[in-house]
Amino acid sequence: MSQTVKGQAGKQKAGPVTKKSTAANVPPRQAMRTPVAPAAQTAAKPPAQQVAKPPAVAQPKPLSTLMSTTALNGFSGFNEEVEGDDREQVGSMIQGTILKFSNEAEWLTGAGDPVSRTLELIVADLVRAAEKWVDQKRVETIIVPPGERFPNIKAMNAATPRSEWREYNGEMAGPWQLRYFVYFLDANTLDRYTFPTSSIGGGMCCREIADKVAWMHKYKGPKVSAVITLGDIFMNTKYGGRQRPHFNIVRWIGFNSGGDTLSPSTKAQELPWDEVEEPTLREELNDDLPDSVK
Repeated sequence: MSQTVKGQAGKQKAGPVTKKSTAANVPPRQAMRTPVAPAAQTAAKPPAQQVAKPPAVAQPKPLSTLMSTTALNGFSGFNEEVEGDDREQVGSMIQGTILKFSNEAEWLTGAGDPVSRTLELIVADLVRAAEKWVDQKRVETIIVPPGERFPNIKAMNAATPRSEWREYNGEMAGPWQLRYFVYFLDANTLDRYTFPTSSIGGGMCCREIADKVAWMHKYKGPKVSAVITLGDIFMNTKYGGRQRPHFNIVRWIGFNSGGDTLSPSTKAQELPWDEVEEPTLREELNDDLPDSVK
C-alpha cells in the first residue's frame, strides 16, 4: 500500500467523522430552486379553484351597428316553427323608448304618453325570444337566432313547477311565453324605439312585417328596409273581435354606403339611404313576360 493511501487511512482512524447532510455537499447554486412566475403559479391551480366566467349575454345590436350591416337577418331568417332550445340568455332587450299598443287601440310609450300615428319609423330589426316570468319579473330569456325554430313553450311550461304558474284571463298559464321585439329608428330624429309583444295580435303584426321585409330582401337585396307608421286593424277573436297593432308601410329605403357616419349629431338628411321601388312582376317571375302583360 502506498504511503499516500496509508496516510489517508490513518486520518480516518484518528477520530469519529461527523455525518453531514447531502445538501451540504451540493454547491449553493444547485440547491436553490428556480422561482415560479406568478402567472405559472396561477395556471397551476386546479380547475376547481378557478372562478368560472358567466356566459356571454346575447344582446340586440345597437341600431348604429344594425344600419351598417349587410342584412336585417331577423327578417330574412324569420321562422315560426317550434322546437326545443336550451340556450338560455339574459339581459335587457329594450333599446330606446318602449312602444305599447293598448286595449283601447292606442299607441303609447312605456310611460303612457301617446305616440303620433304620423311618426315615421325605420324598421331596423326583429328579435324572437322565449321569456320566463315569475312574480311579474323576467328571470330567464332564450333568444332565438334567425332561421331557427322557437323552443317548445308548451313542453317547457309542463316541466315547470305549478308554484311558478299564474292566473291569466281566468285560466292558469305557465311562466314561459313567446315574445317578439321589433326595433325602430325615427326617420327624422334617429331616436330609437322598441315594440315588445307577446299577444296574439302583436305576433300577427310582427309576422306580417317580417314576411314583407323578407320579400323585399329577396328581390331588392338585404340592405332594404321599410319605413312605417303605427296603425291598427280588426282581428277576429272568440269574444267577437277587436283591433290589433298594424304597421302601415309608407315607403321602402335602401342603405347605400353602410351607414358608418351615424352618430348622435347625424341628421336624417345626411343618412346614406335612397328610396327603393317595390319589385316589378318581371323581377318576381325572373323571366321575360309576353308583350301583352308588359
